[in-house]
Amino acid sequence: MRSQCLLGLRSFVAFAAKLWSFVLYLLRRQVRTVIQYQTVRYDVLPLSPISRNRLNQVKRKILVLDLDETLIHSHHDGVLRPTVRPGTPPDFILKVVIDKHPVRFFVHKRPHVDFFLEV
Repeated sequence: MRSQCLLGLRSFVAFAAKLWSFVLYLLRRQVRTVIQYQTVRYDVLPLSPISRNRLNQVKRKILVLDLDETLIHSHHDGVLRPTVRPGTPPDFILKVVIDKHPVRFFVHKRPHVDFFLEV
C-alpha cells in the first residue's frame, strides 16, 4: 500500500513539474510578445557643461548611422536568414540589377526605427 502511494506521489510530482514547465514556457512566450509592442521611452539625459559648450560652438550637427543591420535588415532572393521569422512580410522590396541579373532585396525595418528617426 505504501509503495503504491509513493509511486502515485512520484507520478503526480513528475506530472506537476512538466505542467509547471509548460506554463512557464507559455508565460515567457507571452511576455516576449508584450515586450515587443511596448512603448519605448527615450530619456533625455542632461549634458555636461563641457558638452553643451562644444555643441553650442558647432552650428551644424551631423549624426551618421550605418543603415544595414542597424536601422534595417535585408536579404536577397533565395536567401533565408535566421534573424527573420519565416512568413514575415518585408516592409518594402528593392529591385536592382547586378551584373545584368535582376535581384530583389527584401527589407525589414528594425523595431521602433520610425520613432527613432522621427525623434
